[in-house]
Formats: sequence, C-alpha cells, structure tokens
Amino acid sequence: MIEQTELNSYVRPEHLQPSSIAQYRGEFRSHPAHVVVIHDYLRDEVAARISRFLSLEVRYGMEYEVRGGGRVAREDWLRSDPQDRLCAVEIMVGVRREFILSPNLVTCLRFQHILRTGAGLNFFEEISGYKLTGIGFSVRSMSYGQQVLDHVDDSGTRRLAFSLYLTPGWEPCFGGALCLTGRSGHLTRVEAEYNCLVVFDATIHTLHHVTTIENPPLGLKRLSLGGWLHGKRSEMVEEGAPPSRTEHIGAGGR
Repeated sequence: MIEQTELNSYVRPEHLQPSSIAQYRGEFRSHPAHVVVIHDYLRDEVAARISRFLSLEVRYGMEYEVRGGGRVAREDWLRSDPQDRLCAVEIMVGVRREFILSPNLVTCLRFQHILRTGAGLNFFEEISGYKLTGIGFSVRSMSYGQQVLDHVDDSGTRRLAFSLYLTPGWEPCFGGALCLTGRSGHLTRVEAEYNCLVVFDATIHTLHHVTTIENPPLGLKRLSLGGWLHGKRSEMVEEGAPPSRTEHIGAGGR
C-alpha cells in the first residue's frame, strides 16, 4: 500500500486511491505492450511550476543519436544514413544561472526526490507489479521538425519507461505523439497531452517512436520529464491477450 503523505502534495489524490491503483495495474497487465496512461497526474500548481521550470529556466543542448551507436557528434549524425538517425532533440544540460534555487526548480527537485524513494517508487511498483530499485531522469524539449524513430528501451536493468508531458495547450495536431507497437503488432498512440503520464514495460521489446513535430504555434515546444525505472529482470508478468485494433489514447482518453 502506498504511503500517501509523501505524494499527496504533488500527485492528485484520486490517483493514489487503492481502487485507482488496482485499475492502473489491471490496465498495465492486460495491455499487449504493458502500457498505462494517467491523465491529470500532478496537482495543478505542481504541474504549472514544473512546466515553467522546463520552459523558462532549463538550459538545453542538442543530443544526436544513431541506431546501434548511441550518442554521436553532430557531424557523425549528419554523415549517417537518414534511416539510422534515431533522433536529434534538446536535452537538459543545466539550469540558467538566474534561476538557481527558484521555486520552480525546488518543486521539480523535490518531486524527483520523492519518485526516487519511498512512496514515489512504490507507486510504480504497485501499478506494474515489478520490484524496482531506482530511477533515472531525462528532460527533453522537442520543436518543429524533430522526431524520434522506432527503437526499444530494453537495456541493462531498465524495467519501465515513463514520460510526463508538460506543455500547456499541446494539441494532437501539433504532432509529437508516442506510438508503441507490441510484439503482436498492436499499435497504441499516446498524445503528448499536458500533465499526462505514460508508463510502459521496457523489457518486452516494445517498439516505439515519437511522431514529427509539425504545426505548433511559434515558440511552443513539446516538454517532457521522463526516464527509466530499474530493477531485477528476473520478475516478469505475462503479456495480456492483444485486442485486434489500433488504440488511440489522447485528450479525454482512458
């Protein structure tokens, strides 16, 4: 059972109720790619503060990745086969000097700390059924023309992958949807809806990509706080029976 006092100041309380946890775990275990999507995850004021931090206070730098080669220099990425250019996106490299210890930064750091220990880690254990030992974070900003090609996150001790979308007013027509394909070929599409958390199994070779950012208003970027949860890889859950349809999870979904 989750000790709610640690999470109540950050996560909307309805997501911490035993009935909600049971629902999320059922959705995760029954989905062919072991995916669960939780809308309006953070309390409004927390989501707003972390969103402002990611939008205004973070220093970003470009990261280039290719298939089979991981991170590479920009020159090597440009010389590679276009089909092997996994992504070129902005990642967090620091905090702008004028915002050191800002209230928004402090809120983000405290939220990350809670996810690393105690109730935060237990929340992910409860919805997945996996014993987890730690978490690693990745902050990303994606803008017009950027995408992430198909890949899997099955590496090392990764058990779960997650992403929390934090761009207010993001619409499906702007692109940037997360598309996951299970081993059965079942496709799930998750729109980058503001304050939406998506969690999926990183151990069952789920192929996934992020669609091209196409039509955002000038200056609007797809912001996300995500990463991987780690644990022993000996504990597995059985994959549910795949529905014979394409599932689209967007605004108002679940």
